Amino acid sequence: MDGRIACVCAWVNGRLSYMQEKGSSEETKATGAAREAVKGSVFLFIGNTFSIAVSSVASIVIARLLGPSDYGLYSVTLAVPYMMLLFTDFGVNPALVRFAARLHSERRSRLIANLIRAGVYFELVTAILIVLIPIFLADILALHVVNRPDATFFIRIASFTILGSALLATSSSVFVGLDEMDKAATFSILSSIIKLIVSPTLIVLGFGVAGAVAGHVSGVVIAGAFGSLTALRIRESPEYRSDIYSGLLSNLTPMVRYGMPLYASTLMGGILNQYHAIVLPWFTSNVEIGNYSIATVFSAGVALLMTPISTALFPAFSKFDPRGNLRELKGFFLQSLRYTFLLIVPASFFIALSSEDLVSLFYGTEYVQAPLYLRLYSTTFLLAGFSLVLTNFFNGIGRTDIPLRATLIHLCAAIPFSLLFTSFYGVVGLISATIVSAMLPIAYMAWGARHEYGLGIDTKRFTRTLMASFLSSIPTLASTVLSHSHAIRLVLAAFVFGATCLTIAPLLRVIEHEDVANLRKISENVGWASHIFVLVLSYEERILHARYRRSVNGHHA
Repeated sequence: MDGRIACVCAWVNGRLSYMQEKGSSEETKATGAAREAVKGSVFLFIGNTFSIAVSSVASIVIARLLGPSDYGLYSVTLAVPYMMLLFTDFGVNPALVRFAARLHSERRSRLIANLIRAGVYFELVTAILIVLIPIFLADILALHVVNRPDATFFIRIASFTILGSALLATSSSVFVGLDEMDKAATFSILSSIIKLIVSPTLIVLGFGVAGAVAGHVSGVVIAGAFGSLTALRIRESPEYRSDIYSGLLSNLTPMVRYGMPLYASTLMGGILNQYHAIVLPWFTSNVEIGNYSIATVFSAGVALLMTPISTALFPAFSKFDPRGNLRELKGFFLQSLRYTFLLIVPASFFIALSSEDLVSLFYGTEYVQAPLYLRLYSTTFLLAGFSLVLTNFFNGIGRTDIPLRATLIHLCAAIPFSLLFTSFYGVVGLISATIVSAMLPIAYMAWGARHEYGLGIDTKRFTRTLMASFLSSIPTLASTVLSHSHAIRLVLAAFVFGATCLTIAPLLRVIEHEDVANLRKISENVGWASHIFVLVLSYEERILHARYRRSVNGHHA
């Protein structure tokens, strides 16, 4: 875990090495963007770690109390409101992030207050209107959309998830844009804690699936309400207070204009995710869906690493103008890719290796299909790394048209593939279709980055990272035969894999001296976490020195 925390911040290190060659004005801007991104990533990583830990415990307790069949019904039920949630944003949330970040960096903070007010009120009104759809049409949605007529009552309860999630997402966008990511993490944690307390309690009291759904709804509604109120109170602080109150429409218009292509991409991506949730009930049983849901829960471990990077990259890229500092932006892009993979590739390998122990330890032996699903699903994380950096790069610099077309390509490929593969091979077919269809939009965005901005992907470094993870898997597999206890095997595997990966990475030149030097500079900005950096970086530095001495001695010999 220490190595992963260090790596979360590492993707910005290229800025610091390159800035030594630049003038003071550019250095100030880039340094500020890099350090704010690092600090925000650490806050989000810590907050998301706690939030996901609590949410995972809640998921484990709910899954054990309900069993595979009812847990599958619970998962199908929640798919409906999250499908409706897609029609509440219209690009306002990403626009809030970009405009707030840009205005804040340009010291025009007083213009932000009216944007916040317009964004929160807009989301509140649209969410209330959308909530009415599943409330009044629950029976139709249950029968004709998810093919589960017995889910009608549960869908009506779950409909209020739309309101809470919309407000929570909007408030988080405000906090991220203003580099107050600790607040975004706080309300995410609050939602998870409430769910952990309420859902199991209601299930034990005899409310079953309805209790589990009600607990989930309670968490997002309460956290969303408090988050939006806190976002609105930012307007009262001296830094953001403005005596000029412009109308809601005048603030919404530029946000929707910028955010609409992003919203179209999000809408299509969301439709695809919910399409998967709709396809499964038609070709698989509740038990299979329950096992698949358990497999996807463990993706939270990778999301724990990806979300802070993704959330910080968007406002960081938004602060650069490719017309004025393209060379600096190129370096930032390449380092973002490089260090994103340094996190995601080892995590994907470890989850695949430990799938059986993870499922058996946390969810029990009833979910017999989940380990296989999890091993296959871990492949999607590797593709997500490319997509994460490329999408945030284009969105941050204002080229929202490219991710939009990429999402359209993804949608056109995934819809027929998912239907065809799932009808023949069930959940395994769905996962396979997901992997195949995700490659096409990544290829398109990579082509766009190279063709229009001259940006390429460091395939050598990516290959080295894959090799380091693969070699670390060999002793990890060997260590698992020493114990029959899932808990001991998992702890032993994590230790062996982490120690081996940290040792092999500098030997294979995945990490170099310049990385260690820049990470030491960056670690000065992350408070108590700097002590963790010191330990990890000292270890990496010793291995690098040993490798250097060996190469020098071999050369003289």
